[in-house]
Amino acid sequence: MSRSNTLFIDGHKARVTYDPVVDMFRGVFVNTKSEARFMASDVKELKVAARDALDSYLNACSITGVKPFQQRTLRPFMALQRLKAILH
Repeated sequence: MSRSNTLFIDGHKARVTYDPVVDMFRGVFVNTKSEARFMASDVKELKVAARDALDSYLNACSITGVKPFQQRTLRPFMALQRLKAILH
């Protein structure tokens, strides 16, 4: 079983887990339009791999004209609030 931790690169959040099967750390940036993943065998290497993955992702988004990050919305929260109001 793996435990999730958080890593920030330039303010962008990545979820990191340790995979004992391959004896490596795996990471993925959150709130991105598509996946930006990275892997490394130690923490120092993990930070370098995360930086490289983020830079590559941002470059690809720039070339294709895609906004790299999803905007957060309050719609799910508001829907939940309406449902709670109906039920009470």
